[in-house]
Amino acid sequence: MAVVQLDGALTSGSFVDQAVTAHQLTVAACRCGPGAGTSGGNDTPKGAVGMVRTVGTAATEDGGPALVDAIEAEMPLGPSASGSVLLDDDGKVLGVLAGQRTSGGDTFGYFVPAPLAVAVAEELARDHAVTKGWMGVVCEDATGTGTTVTSVVPGSPAARAGILPGDVVEAVDAHPVSSVADLQARLYMSPPGTHLQLSVVRAGSVEVMPVTVVANPS
Repeated sequence: MAVVQLDGALTSGSFVDQAVTAHQLTVAACRCGPGAGTSGGNDTPKGAVGMVRTVGTAATEDGGPALVDAIEAEMPLGPSASGSVLLDDDGKVLGVLAGQRTSGGDTFGYFVPAPLAVAVAEELARDHAVTKGWMGVVCEDATGTGTTVTSVVPGSPAARAGILPGDVVEAVDAHPVSSVADLQARLYMSPPGTHLQLSVVRAGSVEVMPVTVVANPS
């Protein structure tokens, strides 16, 4: 992700502010930049139409960074398409392409969700760097919904908040958590010092537990 300052007023795209639901819609992607158009390599935008397959997934490109809470869509955009935008039927941006893979002749794109992309861009513009929030838990996907805490780092924000192994985190600030990748994305969007309200299931009861995240020690 990069933030560029331009001279002159340009109309920016509209970004959705809620998570995408898998299979809820047919989507389009637009690719711009060198080679986006014809085989001659001009800058003509290229579009493709496909379907959202999964959301809240974790993915890693060969030699590339891990993606958290990614949107997976069947979207053949060709090589060098990173930065392409995923659009809904109203033309709003759902995500930004960060990687692709091919399987059985089909091409799948992995898009950073719009809320996460906007949060990162705003932090880059403000601080010129991105600092991830950390609360000190190791988790795995729960059966059904949420993410199960398997261990808690002693002295961490999670430990101070009273979170225990076996707790299931179902939501962060009332935003549902469907997977470990989803929880990671919520933390990614929360800079150090952010106060979060975690909805935690313990022994069949739901508790709201406040946690203040800190900078990732790693």
